[in-house]
Amino acid sequence: MPCSRRVVLLTSRAAERVVRHFAGGRPCVSVEVLPVNVAAFLTVEALERIIERDPSLASRLRGASLVVIPGLVRGDASRLAARLGVPVVKGTRSASGIPALLDHIEAGGELSASDPADSLLNGAPRRLRAPGHVRVGPVEVPLRGPPVLVAAEVPPHAPEPGDAAARASAEGADMIVVGATPQMGPGELARRVAAVLDAAGGGAAVLAEAPSLAHARAAVDAGAHGLSASPRVLAGASRLLGGRAALVADRSVDALLLAAEALREAGAAVMADPVVDMPLIGFAESLSRFLEARRRLGVPLVFSAANVAGEVEADTHGVHALLAAVAVEVGASVYYVVEDRYKDIHAAAEAREALMLAERAYEAGMTERGLPSRLLIVKQPEPPPPPRLPPGEPVGGVEVRLDPAGFFLVDVDHARGRLLVEFRGPRGAWRLESPRGLDLARAAVERARVSLQHAAYLGYELCRAELALALGRTYVQDEPLIRLPWPAPAGVGVAEGGGCVGPREGDTGRGALRREGGQGAGGGGRPEGEG
Repeated sequence: MPCSRRVVLLTSRAAERVVRHFAGGRPCVSVEVLPVNVAAFLTVEALERIIERDPSLASRLRGASLVVIPGLVRGDASRLAARLGVPVVKGTRSASGIPALLDHIEAGGELSASDPADSLLNGAPRRLRAPGHVRVGPVEVPLRGPPVLVAAEVPPHAPEPGDAAARASAEGADMIVVGATPQMGPGELARRVAAVLDAAGGGAAVLAEAPSLAHARAAVDAGAHGLSASPRVLAGASRLLGGRAALVADRSVDALLLAAEALREAGAAVMADPVVDMPLIGFAESLSRFLEARRRLGVPLVFSAANVAGEVEADTHGVHALLAAVAVEVGASVYYVVEDRYKDIHAAAEAREALMLAERAYEAGMTERGLPSRLLIVKQPEPPPPPRLPPGEPVGGVEVRLDPAGFFLVDVDHARGRLLVEFRGPRGAWRLESPRGLDLARAAVERARVSLQHAAYLGYELCRAELALALGRTYVQDEPLIRLPWPAPAGVGVAEGGGCVGPREGDTGRGALRREGGQGAGGGGRPEGEG
């Protein structure tokens, strides 16, 4: 059958084999190999020159209906499209996204000449691929993942459960579980369930932990879509569960099997949690329970990351990246997170990104290596490219000149998402705020009329403050924002009176930053050196 629309995928020599693999032999899709080893470092302008030097290649591209260039190529391809007389768009950053990209094209989806296709594809609604599912409120849970849904618990100590639920839902949670303790009264649990239901707005399923039968009754009366409890409590609450969900947790697969059978007979939509234990205290053995539960239980499995993410003293985005891959491999249907500590904040967003990566790799029969990931916050897959500028004149320590106009204090209000600048001078003080450091620097410098050196200092500190706001880190003016476990490049973070990167813990001597007397966001004194 002749092709009504011919799509050409442009790639490099190094990526040819993997691109042809993911193109899947589709009859209306062809692959053209550029005479370069790696396309990731190309610009659109360089791509234009390559095509101009190869008339045969240009002719083949003009005969296409759509030309897809690698997503990592920098620049806007609109001018190249005009020269070829054919639409030119950017594909995904990784070859593993090609199947989804081609499905998107076949369905008539829009693509961009300037932005990689990843964001468009990631924003598409996910489809249930696994056979069978159970319904929990407004959500369908697959019998076996992928896809894997995200459940986020609102901890019992959260002061405003509605706010926590709204944020978790906005960050990708499909279910919200209202946490409870035996000390919490049933009436308080009912109030919290009602607040979470209102915040979720019908978009997420809402379950409630039930330490007792009284708590179970209160949660159901408040409108919860289901209960999370031990087999004993759920057995007593079985009459309340007709048409609702029951999340049963136990370390015994036998106990889970008996509970699941009884709850299904009562008309409940059952999910089972075989319990992931803490690292160094049963974690490895608990994974074998999941494999056994997958074989023996005909209900969706819940993989709770809370015991691992909360107990491992490392950045949680990396922990969730590994745990999500494990959850997908063992066939979990729901990935459960808890923001129990401040370091666990944004767990739902991290879990959603981690599951997207794991599911895409799993369905392609490969690892995640090379896939675009927003979980690479500090590191990146490849080393930075060489600088575009040639070496310059070396600059050592620059003498700080006091500014008679006055001095700045910089602070961060994390609760309101604002950066603060206070200026104190001979004519009095004033304060400005903004979520954007550059806007704040421009406004403050325009108003204060300080020296160029002082303006440069303010811009530097506001950049650090904006990073602190984005990362949720504590900001202290003139003190390091990040402490690395490896040696920083020579000269980085050793200047007195400021630095983004600090010494390693235990380092002493010249590498240790010295706090100047009285300076800092809350110090109230005049910063020595940047008056």
